[in-house]
Amino acid sequence: MSHVNVRGFASAGGAGSAGQANAVRVHVVGRVVGQAKGGQGFAPSGRIIGQAVAGGAREAGLRPARTRLLPGVVTGGVGHCLSVVALGEPRPSGFRPHGADPGRLPAASVGGVRDLPALWSSAAWRAELEAWLLPALADAGLTPTGPVVQDRVRFWSTVLHVDTDDGRVWVKENAPSQAFEAALVTVVDRIAPGRMAPVVAAEADHGWLATRDVGVPLWDRDDVGEDAWVELVAGWGRLQRELAPHADALLATGMAAFPEDAAAGWAADLADTLYALPTGDPRRLSDGERREVDAGLPLVADAAEALVASGMPATLQHNDLHLGNAFHEAGSPVAFIDLGDAVWAHPFTAFRIPLWILAERQGGAGDPLVGRVVDAALEPWTDLASRDALRALLPSADRVSCLHRALSWQRLVDDVPVSAVDPGHVRAAADWLLVATDTDPFARATR
Repeated sequence: MSHVNVRGFASAGGAGSAGQANAVRVHVVGRVVGQAKGGQGFAPSGRIIGQAVAGGAREAGLRPARTRLLPGVVTGGVGHCLSVVALGEPRPSGFRPHGADPGRLPAASVGGVRDLPALWSSAAWRAELEAWLLPALADAGLTPTGPVVQDRVRFWSTVLHVDTDDGRVWVKENAPSQAFEAALVTVVDRIAPGRMAPVVAAEADHGWLATRDVGVPLWDRDDVGEDAWVELVAGWGRLQRELAPHADALLATGMAAFPEDAAAGWAADLADTLYALPTGDPRRLSDGERREVDAGLPLVADAAEALVASGMPATLQHNDLHLGNAFHEAGSPVAFIDLGDAVWAHPFTAFRIPLWILAERQGGAGDPLVGRVVDAALEPWTDLASRDALRALLPSADRVSCLHRALSWQRLVDDVPVSAVDPGHVRAAADWLLVATDTDPFARATR
């Protein structure tokens, strides 16, 4: 049985409250191929029809358990059916289904209403920002010594700065889907002082964030060598370990959780959304691309299953970790900026970006520098498993992390009219979905 067009829905008697086992029917191209009845509880297996069961479970407000393909009780002559599936288990800590409140994994959707670059370029918006910023600086004991200067306007954010009598202050407003960054940085700064650019002021309703200048990013420093990559991943790994016990506080900021057992279902939903766009829409998946995604969804499910089986705690996934977002001065820990893309997920999903950058630059993953950086990324977690076992998780983490990038771009494009999105990013969600479902994600991303 192919995964193509597999979808699940709750049976007539299947909609129940969490904690009660129920049944879900699974359809392939509209035909019932089997019925799974509540029974024993297992962890999600990630088999090729697992995401169909997950979809039906979500409609019923339940959590799917294990699914297996077995020959046997079949209707329609397809030749396979679902074995025991329990749908009444309580959801795991940190799980946020589509449509939930802060910390949710957003459902795929398209079409924004505000031209944010135009808004951020307006005199009215600037006046509103400064009406908040200047008193906030005064409250922090800072006196401006120059005007507020707008450095950058993109469709996803705008960045400004103002010089004060105690150094430069940077000010940022994100698109609505990333407005949680202001609260997130504030909470991380409180839990782990010195790991973020110090917060001067934050305003949650607008997502305004003012932080102190922390110098030149590692990427732009002439005195930084290869060890910077080691420091980057080691510093982020240590911070992840420190933040892992604080899920409730961090998810309360509005950051999305991306639980691995929801990954394949979310990818299938995104494919549905992008494929349903009108012909000619640049965001749309073509017929061939849709077939590629469908064929690769089992790879996503298997990768997600491997991460779940590792038993490692979810933590903060930066989702844009590179030397341009990191700062380091002698005697201090590495400090990080730019958490607008962050999600709550498996820790190793954070390391794909630096490792892929290095693998491309150094001529492959076998380069000694890449090996050193991998070892540094694994080090904070070596009390949980052997290095070999941890290293074996990296390909799965890489694949799932590509969906995190798809999520970021999808929700950002959804914040604005398509006309406000620059051509280089209008297909970013589709492109990352195709990378995530490719047989060789690295090769696809770098070709």
